[in-house]
Amino acid sequence: SSGINAEWPLRPGCTSYNIIYMAICKCCNHVYIGRSVRQLNTRIGEHRRSFYEVIEGKRIDPLDDDYSMGIHLANHGHRNRTDFDKYYNVVILDICSPKSLELKEHKYIHCLNTLQPNGINTCNPFATYSNFENLIDSQIYIFSNSQ
Repeated sequence: SSGINAEWPLRPGCTSYNIIYMAICKCCNHVYIGRSVRQLNTRIGEHRRSFYEVIEGKRIDPLDDDYSMGIHLANHGHRNRTDFDKYYNVVILDICSPKSLELKEHKYIHCLNTLQPNGINTCNPFATYSNFENLIDSQIYIFSNSQ
């Protein structure tokens, strides 16, 4: 098993937590993958507020993944406060234990190729690992045995 849920989008809603979520840009179909132990609506609200900071010209860290969705949308020329909800579709990919969220998020980022320039994610979760292949092998083992 690859460890990726094959029955997505899952039906749980905006109050679901311990989630892996995917935001799809309606302008270009690029994808952002994220995780949260909090409710989806809370986490997406944080991304929305980050978008507001981007369009208001506040000082931000362009390498911080919290701003990736906002910067991406602003780069498409969308700078109205309502644009965030207008141009992103968000779905839940997976619900899992808090312990496995980070590894599953990394797996989705890798498998769906969502790092820039192919996607919206800025931070490469595998950049800190010296032996990438061992990490992938251990993830596959963890995912196939955690379900």
